[in-house]
Amino acid sequence: MSTDHDDHGDDVQRTEHERGDTAAVALAPAIVAPPDRLTRLKDRTDARIALGRARSGLPTAPHLRFALDHAMARDAVHSALDIESLSASFAALGFEPFRATSQAGDRTHYLARPDLGRLLDVDSRHELEVEAGGDLAIVVADGLSATAVNLNAVETVEALKTVCDLDMRLVLATGARVALGDHIAIALSCETVLVLIGERPGLSAADSLGAYVTHQPRPDMEDAERFCVSNIRSGGLKPRDAARRIADLIETARERGYAGVTRRDEAKRIED
Repeated sequence: MSTDHDDHGDDVQRTEHERGDTAAVALAPAIVAPPDRLTRLKDRTDARIALGRARSGLPTAPHLRFALDHAMARDAVHSALDIESLSASFAALGFEPFRATSQAGDRTHYLARPDLGRLLDVDSRHELEVEAGGDLAIVVADGLSATAVNLNAVETVEALKTVCDLDMRLVLATGARVALGDHIAIALSCETVLVLIGERPGLSAADSLGAYVTHQPRPDMEDAERFCVSNIRSGGLKPRDAARRIADLIETARERGYAGVTRRDEAKRIED
């Protein structure tokens, strides 16, 4: 009997303890603000930090911002180059923009077959071969965010013209991956190629432009044989600042005869 009584007492104590836990949870603050040090760090980055907490979830404003950024990223992936506007803007800068397409076809096929986005359409190759010439091929390509190209490419090229004294040819390319620039430069007989392409959109930026410099391009170039400047946008590396970096990389590649990082660089570090 005493054992049963003791068990009953234990049950009562456990019930009261559980009620105490429930009361503690009920009294927890609805919104938890981030520490001040994280708030100060938040002002320096677009990363999702110090969002606060509402019960077990996010406060309304960060939650809605996440949904908006996710939607913008999805839209950017399916965006298209504003060919007419870009062509007019580049013509005003003194270019005669050429057109080129990859073998990927429509956008759905392009996203499913990255390999075809690296190959130049046969008709485009023939048309470019007729226009062969120049030192630098500038390929303005949609990539994974035509939004980034529409917003940043013209300003970047305009700034580049003021700091890079080369004979330039400009091509607007659709359905493009970075390596498509190699085939375009080969068709144009250009020794160096700069590919300005929309980078994969993230939840912090859907309008980031990437720049890839390749010297003496071949069909089998590797990524390590390119220079890269990324995050070109109003909220990142400003187009005019990016243009100066790109011009320096083009000059470096042409002086040493190759771009990127190769075994020759590794050998030089070992010797030093």
